[in-house]
Amino acid sequence: GVLLAAVFSGWIMLHSTLNPSLVPESERRLRHMPLRQRIAALRDLWPAVFLILCVLGSMYGGLATPSEAAALGVVGAVAVSLAQGALTLQAARDVALGAVQTCSVMGIIILGASVLGNVTAILGIPDAVAASVQSWDLSPIMLIVAVLGAILGGIATPTEAASVGAVGAILMGGARQGMSAKIVIAAAGALILLAIAAGVAPVRLQRSDVTLVGWVQGAFYAALALGGIAAVIASLRRLHGAGLLKPAMTSTMTVTAMIFATILTASIFSLVFIGLGGEERIEQILTAMPGGPTGALIFSMAMIFVLGFFLDFVEITVILLPLITPALILMGHDPYWLAILIAINLQTSFLTPPFGFSLFYLRGAAPPEVTTGQIYAGVAPFILLQLIAITIVWLAPPIATWLPALIF
Repeated sequence: GVLLAAVFSGWIMLHSTLNPSLVPESERRLRHMPLRQRIAALRDLWPAVFLILCVLGSMYGGLATPSEAAALGVVGAVAVSLAQGALTLQAARDVALGAVQTCSVMGIIILGASVLGNVTAILGIPDAVAASVQSWDLSPIMLIVAVLGAILGGIATPTEAASVGAVGAILMGGARQGMSAKIVIAAAGALILLAIAAGVAPVRLQRSDVTLVGWVQGAFYAALALGGIAAVIASLRRLHGAGLLKPAMTSTMTVTAMIFATILTASIFSLVFIGLGGEERIEQILTAMPGGPTGALIFSMAMIFVLGFFLDFVEITVILLPLITPALILMGHDPYWLAILIAINLQTSFLTPPFGFSLFYLRGAAPPEVTTGQIYAGVAPFILLQLIAITIVWLAPPIATWLPALIF
């Protein structure tokens, strides 16, 4: 990502240099400013830099509190004015008047806020707002937090977090169908406590060396699980009685069947392809390429690039990559480096016409006078930049391999 950002930024700078008419007028004036004037302009910035260092440096350095740092800023401003010979009686009067005006405005704001707070308290507005907030349905937000929190907190894998979302949705449905909110909250708390406790202090009751503490711990976990399961069953009964359980299960089965159909057909394709000797043929084709492993990789990257014009990256990933990546890895290519190269190449499919997703997004956001042909022409340099980024990663593999090597 950083490499592509640098490449794109470099292209924008080069293109604006070669075509000055594309640059705003203010930027063009700065470009034609002599070096001496630029240096002189930088010298004019030292008072502001000095004051910023005095105020922020004293606070972050632990030398002064914010109020003391403000006083230090005043002293610094007076010193800078004396050094520049700008501290006159009229200037001091104007500054004092401006400070009084600012302090007066702040005082009026604080006074008005205090009056408003007292009036709203007398009228009982805070209690009404609190009652209104309590009536809001925050359960969907809590469900999202539970699912994402389980993943980001390292408590559950994405698959396990999906089951957390399912259980949470069932309990929410039961609450909306008249189930006691206390029971729902208690069941959710029991399941959350079970997940955390089992992750922090797991117990294996099937082992022969389980101590009494382990049995007590297991009994406690079992009680938590039974309480949660009882609440889930009660919620399911209420949802079934309301006629909501069957449509939800039908929709779930439809989506699941579609996913499994995709996986099943992909598996059948792979098995048939391998059974007919396709895997060996692919390996023979790659190993027979001129240039050895390098030639095989060039051929594979070119194939991915061409297919990106007509297929989405998902189709390329599911159909092509399982056929070529094992052979490329066996030929000696680093898996991390190969993955980054392929990822950048697949990203190019978002830009290549006629089926690039980014082109459709841009078509929807562009004004009517911008034609599709102009969009295709405008994206051509960025496709070339993607290829340049692939070349850079190819010639300098540590760009792609140093971070995985550092982490793993």
